[in-house]
Amino acid sequence: SRTSKDWHEAWSKVEQSYLADYHFVHTFPNIAAVVIGLWFGEGDFERTICITTMCGLDTDCTAGQAGAIVGTIIGADQIPAKWKDPIDDRLDSEVIGFEHLRISEIAKLTTEIGKEVIKRYNEAEGITALK
Repeated sequence: SRTSKDWHEAWSKVEQSYLADYHFVHTFPNIAAVVIGLWFGEGDFERTICITTMCGLDTDCTAGQAGAIVGTIIGADQIPAKWKDPIDDRLDSEVIGFEHLRISEIAKLTTEIGKEVIKRYNEAEGITALK
C-alpha cells in the first residue's frame, strides 16, 4: 500500500481486512501478498519472493506468482544463480505426456502460442500489425 511505510504494515492491513472472512488459500488475501511483495521488493527478485513468502498463507503459490512476475520484468539473466541453478532448467510434472520438461522449452512454447493467439485475434479484427 502506498500509505504503508513497510511490508509489515501493509500486510497488517490485509490481515485486518481479509483474513477473518477468507480461507488461507483464497485468492483475495493471497493476491494481496503478491502485490505487497512486488511493491516492497522494488524489482529485486530475492527480496520480492522473500517478502511475499513472509506474508504467509499459500506461500508456494504466492512466491511462485511473484517470482514469475518479477522474473518476467527483470529477465531470466537477472535472477540470481542460487535461485535458478538448483532447478537446472527442469520441470517435473504429473501431466501425462509432459512429465519431464525444460523450463526454457515451456517458455518458448508459451511465447509461440501467445504470438499465434495475437495473430488470430488481429486477423479476426482486421488488424495488420502485432500489438
